[in-house]
Amino acid sequence: MAQRLAVTHGQAVRYRLAVNHLARRLPPGTYAEAAYAGLQDTAPRDALIGLHARVADCEPSAWEHADPNLRGACASGRIALRWTTSALYVREVPRPDIDFLEAHKELCRRHVHAFGPTTPEVFAWWSGLARDDADEVWRLLADELLLVELEGRPAWILATDEPALRDSPVAAGPRYLVASDLRLVGQDRYRLFVGPGQKRRHHLYDTFHPHGLLLDGRLAGTWGRRGGQVDLRVDGSLSDEDRAAVEAEALSVPIPGATMSIAITEYAVVR
Repeated sequence: MAQRLAVTHGQAVRYRLAVNHLARRLPPGTYAEAAYAGLQDTAPRDALIGLHARVADCEPSAWEHADPNLRGACASGRIALRWTTSALYVREVPRPDIDFLEAHKELCRRHVHAFGPTTPEVFAWWSGLARDDADEVWRLLADELLLVELEGRPAWILATDEPALRDSPVAAGPRYLVASDLRLVGQDRYRLFVGPGQKRRHHLYDTFHPHGLLLDGRLAGTWGRRGGQVDLRVDGSLSDEDRAAVEAEALSVPIPGATMSIAITEYAVVR
């Protein structure tokens, strides 16, 4: 029997960041590609900030072009929601012209590609499917999957993604990740997978700073936002170069109607 590919936590995170376009930005306007695996708009404009982290020269109206602002409110996905801090809009969307079984298989492919190494349990949580249904879809995709070991635990990737997993680039520069994107570093009970759970939170996290600053591939701090004001907490001291890059990244966030500013507080490093 062939030996399973051993994958470290660091490899898994580099891969996830890369395939979610958080290591290198996509060209301007490629919003649909950036939202390939879905973006959450849990707080107003989270999806827009998620697009900004993935696409160069992101526009304030980007979330309207890519439709990550639409939330399925039922299992069929026929009801979509669009919301702001003061209003909620509900509308029915047409049933897609796609085979039901093929749609489930494609959903599973997207999950494994974007969040692998992963498991059927995580897929069930992410997709909202019952565990038995998720397991059935997983079995239908078995010929496309490759079993690996993530820090000693069984997990799966798409077989075609093995080269990318072995050789993913390190993310360069700063990215402001919204809370939902922090799951890419592993927030389940094992601190390895995308969910369910919230185990891996930065020590500077609190309810006003639920998001993460990614700096050259590592979580370097937490941040929150009120309107155009970004409040950032970082581990240790930033170099002049990093501080300039972190400030420039915050000021480029395209919140509609807001003038962006940033306040940075440096904390002693906790080991």
